[in-house]
Amino acid sequence: MPRLTEQCFARPGRPGAINLSVWLLPRLLDRFSRDYPQVQVRLSEGSPHAIQEQLVDGALDAAFIQRSQTWREFDTTPIVPLHVYAVLWQGHPLSVRDTVSLVDLKDEPAILIGYEPAMSNARAMFRAAGVEPWIRWTGENVEMVRSLVARRLGYSLMVGRPLGGSSYEGLPLIHRRLKESATDNFVDIATPRNLTRTKVTEALISVCQQEFSPLAPPTEYSDRQA
Repeated sequence: MPRLTEQCFARPGRPGAINLSVWLLPRLLDRFSRDYPQVQVRLSEGSPHAIQEQLVDGALDAAFIQRSQTWREFDTTPIVPLHVYAVLWQGHPLSVRDTVSLVDLKDEPAILIGYEPAMSNARAMFRAAGVEPWIRWTGENVEMVRSLVARRLGYSLMVGRPLGGSSYEGLPLIHRRLKESATDNFVDIATPRNLTRTKVTEALISVCQQEFSPLAPPTEYSDRQA
């Protein structure tokens, strides 16, 4: 591949819970920086709507966004699947199961991520399951929500899971795959359909496919870990 000198704009989206940048970008940028040290990578963060507006305007070359949130006028390349997990405190009766249903949790207090589209996504899953949730609290700080769950004050729903399975205070957390989690939601790289992809963008897509496709994505840690 010829020497790449143009700038590349990479954008993490905001999924139903944990921001994609937490687990996707460090791994990606580590690999990309080693493969293409001569390329300056610039990052831009914002809501899915704001980021896609920048794609339309040509301010960004590419964006990492959930497939369910991506506008139809973009070309997309799948990178990794996304799964929703029920976050439980250690010793929760449902923690012995490999998967958990919202029906199983219907009588328990929920502590949910309060920003959009996380809240809308959660409510949609509750409606599809025929469950009226008991929402005890909402919060925009993911670590606060996780810490409240670890204190046995309720359960939460989050996209993906951190390796290690503990709260900010060091209290253990249990993650179990949610049965109602969509099977067709991915992190995609979106690019403007009316523009030819730059060499840097093509390189970015190639690195993503090499880094993530052959391996289990970061959302796929063993359910028996935590």
